[in-house]
Amino acid sequence: MPIASCVGGNTSSNYLTPKGQLDESSTEELHVIGVYEGALPGGGSRGFQEHPQGVIDVTVRNRPKPVVLYLGSYEPELWRLHLDPGAHISRIFTFGYYEQVVDAPAGVPVTVLGYNDGVSCMYGWELAESEGGCPFFDTMVRVRQLTGLVESSFQGCYAGDHFVVPHSDGPPQPCQCSHLTGDETIELRDVSLPGCEDLKHESQYCLTSAGGTLAVLGLDSGTVCPLTTGPGVALDPISPTLAWRGEAAYACVSGAGLVRASLQDGTVDVGQMPCTAVTVDDAGRLVVSTAPHDGSDSRTSLYAFESWPDALAGRAVTVYPGSGFGLLPERLTVRDGVVYTAWHSTNTIERSDLVTGQALASVTLQGYDGWILGLSVTGDGRMVIPGDIWGSTVRVFDRATGELDEALTPAVPVTGVACVDRR
Repeated sequence: MPIASCVGGNTSSNYLTPKGQLDESSTEELHVIGVYEGALPGGGSRGFQEHPQGVIDVTVRNRPKPVVLYLGSYEPELWRLHLDPGAHISRIFTFGYYEQVVDAPAGVPVTVLGYNDGVSCMYGWELAESEGGCPFFDTMVRVRQLTGLVESSFQGCYAGDHFVVPHSDGPPQPCQCSHLTGDETIELRDVSLPGCEDLKHESQYCLTSAGGTLAVLGLDSGTVCPLTTGPGVALDPISPTLAWRGEAAYACVSGAGLVRASLQDGTVDVGQMPCTAVTVDDAGRLVVSTAPHDGSDSRTSLYAFESWPDALAGRAVTVYPGSGFGLLPERLTVRDGVVYTAWHSTNTIERSDLVTGQALASVTLQGYDGWILGLSVTGDGRMVIPGDIWGSTVRVFDRATGELDEALTPAVPVTGVACVDRR
């Protein structure tokens, strides 16, 4: 909903968390405000490499529980707090690249955070607002960890001058939940593949993307069969990973972020969540990687979610450390507690321990050094990789030794694979 907190024609970004996603037993409630910069006194503007202190007014309403505030900005700010009668603030957290000053009530503890605490500037939850140097998703996960709370509200602006906490006393709007058809708990070999059932008779087959839609690739024949339900998911060489959970597929699509597609009716949901790669771990959980905001591999993490609603809400059941995954793992899969990643064009598959992030011995692909346009490792010891130009070939290697097992030339180029085990 619109809120009158932004200046300079900037659009507000805000939400209320549905009550069912909050811990009713919590003794506090968290409210988050994030900006890139606050308004300057007198309405001035910052010059190049000039960082004068801005001023942001925050009014806190009387709430049923004490309020925890997270106040974040890139530029230096003076946060002036105004409490309505009966309002109570229990804790305050601040973040800024430059100094943040909080005019807080006496006795309220203020925790000053920096980049070393795993947080950054953020001013919008939407995909377009959180892909660059101010990543909403990564920072919000860390804010929840640091406070021990899930935010009751979020408000953000690129440039803001005043906020009211919460920005609405009304109930959250009904959840726009997905009604995508499909059971994600079904074993992959038991999943119906509309129009492509004949390929299930092959010893091994994969879900893939071909011609702008999801398809099935038979590894015995090299046949590529588009699903008749026509889920419109087109993978590109930038992010060619594909995750398969029962009757649904997941992908990271440029300009859309994380998407989910039904194999049964072709419905596609867009999650507005930035991601660089997606796969499924050994427990069947959705594992998503996001770009590190500072451009270093040390910040790359993998977030595991039990379900699509959990991913939309940012409720990660666990966060896997990323020290061994390498920079921006856009080719990624998980099998038997090992993360397999690759650069866009290479003859080397990197391996890391999923739980610890510890780097393991890499695998050198024998007889191939080129594009990696998908990556799937199966329980029977095989590693399937579409490659060459635009996925015109598909090679199958031994996942432990890198020895080439077979090479296929599908009639239609493919990008991205998620494969069943060989019979």
